[in-house]
Amino acid sequence: MSGFSFDWPFALWGLALVPVLVVALRRSRAVLSLRVPVTLTRVLALVLVVLAMADARLHWPTDRLAVAVVLDRSESIAAQERDAWSQRLRQLMDREEDPAWVDLTTPVPGQGLGDQIASAAALLPTDRVRRVLVATDGRAPGIAPVIESAARAGVSVWSIPMGGSPHADQLSVVSASVPRLVRAGETVTIDVQVFSLEAQRMTLKLSIDGQVVSEEGVDVPAGEITVRRELIFPDEGVRRLEIQAIPARDTLAGNNVWTSLVRVVPPARVLLIRPAPPPPLPPLATVLEEARLQVDVVTPADAPRSADELERYQLVVVDEVVPDQLQDAQQQAIRSWVEDAGGGLITVTGANGVRREPATFREIEPIQPPRAIPESPPLELILVIDRSSSMSGRRLEMARLAAVEAVRALRADSRVGVVAFSGAADQVIAPMDMTHRDWIIGFLSSIGSGGGTDIAAALQAAQTIVSPDPAVTHHVILLSDGISSSGPAVGEAQVLAWRGVSISTISLGGSNSLMADIARIGGGRHHAARDPSELPRLFAREAQYRQPPPFVEEETRPRVAEPMDFLEGVDFDTDPPLEGYVIAEPREGAETALVSPEGDPLLALWYVGAGRVMSFTSATAGPWADQWRTGPGFRTLWSQAAWEMLRPRDQQQLQIRLDPHPLDVGTRLVTVTTADLGSEDAPEVVVSRGPNDVKPLPLTRRGPALWQGETAVNDGFIVWGSPPGEDEPVAAVGEDRPYDIDELSRFGPDLTSLETWVALGNGSLVRDPRDVLVRSDRVTTMVALRLPILALALISYLASVLLQRLPRNVRSAVTTPARKDTTSRESNGQTGHAARRAA
Repeated sequence: MSGFSFDWPFALWGLALVPVLVVALRRSRAVLSLRVPVTLTRVLALVLVVLAMADARLHWPTDRLAVAVVLDRSESIAAQERDAWSQRLRQLMDREEDPAWVDLTTPVPGQGLGDQIASAAALLPTDRVRRVLVATDGRAPGIAPVIESAARAGVSVWSIPMGGSPHADQLSVVSASVPRLVRAGETVTIDVQVFSLEAQRMTLKLSIDGQVVSEEGVDVPAGEITVRRELIFPDEGVRRLEIQAIPARDTLAGNNVWTSLVRVVPPARVLLIRPAPPPPLPPLATVLEEARLQVDVVTPADAPRSADELERYQLVVVDEVVPDQLQDAQQQAIRSWVEDAGGGLITVTGANGVRREPATFREIEPIQPPRAIPESPPLELILVIDRSSSMSGRRLEMARLAAVEAVRALRADSRVGVVAFSGAADQVIAPMDMTHRDWIIGFLSSIGSGGGTDIAAALQAAQTIVSPDPAVTHHVILLSDGISSSGPAVGEAQVLAWRGVSISTISLGGSNSLMADIARIGGGRHHAARDPSELPRLFAREAQYRQPPPFVEEETRPRVAEPMDFLEGVDFDTDPPLEGYVIAEPREGAETALVSPEGDPLLALWYVGAGRVMSFTSATAGPWADQWRTGPGFRTLWSQAAWEMLRPRDQQQLQIRLDPHPLDVGTRLVTVTTADLGSEDAPEVVVSRGPNDVKPLPLTRRGPALWQGETAVNDGFIVWGSPPGEDEPVAAVGEDRPYDIDELSRFGPDLTSLETWVALGNGSLVRDPRDVLVRSDRVTTMVALRLPILALALISYLASVLLQRLPRNVRSAVTTPARKDTTSRESNGQTGHAARRAA
């Protein structure tokens, strides 16, 4: 439908000047007879100027076409195909003369496809049906907003698919998802996105600093696929990871390689607290070292006494240690480190029962004592140790160590007495409570060897120091490697049994009938230890006799109760079984990962404050774990569990973000925020472009806890940082630019993108360029009238000027008749007046 419209209708308020102009002209000194034509021409000129300023446009229906042709010249399209389409489009423009053509097939330096489409829409004449024909593969970024803008201006965008024949390439590595900050020895997962034009088999090769760490064949389908791989960065520093896809055949090799920079920090440190000191190295410590962790093994006496001492560790393992062996300060240090610093803690009960004390340590474990089993009464333990000449050397050394472990395994309400004997009861200490634990341990450590063996004298001495307190449980552990007179010894054992004292015996060197008889009389257990290294375990176990921890000592196969990542690869059905476990209950809110066939928890974990605690109710050493350790599941479970429980980096301390620079596309803004709003110290931030290129990044303070710097992208970089005063990085970001990603990452026509584009542009996806010439229904186009209107305004104004400047003789010829008529009227008037006066 025809009509007018105004692009800036506000300018029409200028018509209000017409009355002002008319008044001004009526009072001017122009010749009276020309005032009307001058006024009309001046008013017409003013009206035309106002209409030009309002950008008056004529709406006129038409079906005539104007077509702009744009050719995508990106490298993702083969040169042969691009040249063929260029020639075909030019032939069409030469053959069809009716449309108004705008040829943009010739490349303009610095212009991308989006710029070409915008230019084409702007160059098309507005008095025709306007179309832009884009020959492209649909893989250029940022095109959709340009097409939407053209559509709003009344320009439809059509497209021809390109990139299919011949193919510019067959395969490319599109991108890779790589962690930027990892620990040495940590197994990390990377995702590699590969684009292939056809189904084929390729080889994916991973290299770290030029050394191949993985190389294997992969079958890839046509299109894009993600290939997942695991690898380990073994050494600290900046490492360059190179990912190379090697296809069966290919055209471009430059886009088959992706490189990423990774900052590798030192290996994680683990503190392992064990009852027995190294050497030898405990089995669990060996597994953790094989899992590429740095392990420090200490006894409970040497465990840290403050949370600050634990800051160098990412994991603490309390392995088969009775919590009472840890002093209150040591327990509080571990608890504070877990709850406040986010530390990871693993506890292994061994054969030690789960009790309610000490509360400082027990309350952070995800397990608790079974409610059905009451707490047993306090224990009074008498240690009767053979110090005869035959016990000299390693035998006595392990006996002393075993006695110390027994004392450390006792509850806080227990009492301990000691009888060291040879041919007589040489050294005797009456039972003392646990406030004197350190003194008792010192005494046991000082026992020397020498003399014969008189078991009867030793048991008689034990009788003299046993207290008559009925509120405690009385128990004797007798250790000897020799033969003694049986009659007196049996008699003394009977006296002790009559007083309610139980006796367990340990024969060092093999089975002994006298020792077995004494254990039977005393209602205890007899153990035959062939190797002195067995003594610590036997003593610790016997220290809880008559205070027995609730446990199940039988063949047990764990069952997965809740699948978790660290359990992957462990097959408990084929691995050797455990030989026992301690009965416990999970606390409310804890997750139970492994259970026994009876449903008792074997492995449970939960969050405590900022950290996590995992508890295992069986053993990692000794008879309960001897068979299990021979299978692969033992190593797999504990190595994966250790990595799972490592203290995470505190990313709240420092965060790094990359943003595009508003003025330079090749530069990135690096924004760093710290947790301490009041700190004036800048964080330590470093930028690297390779293993041997490490430089501090200059930062400018932008506000409280806010810093900013900038770095060029070039071929890629990595930025990492640490809070002020700390050495180890806590955050890292980076950008990879191994090749021109936008141009070379994918090939072939992206029909999905093309269909989206033409839908936004109100056009069509065509295979033959002649289809763009199909006639549409008549549409209303807008014809800009600004220039014609301004020309008419100028002509009207010049006409008014010419009317004012007419020659005087012309003016007189125009005005004389008027003056004669006036004179005649005046004469007639005067004559008539005179006649009336005469009459």
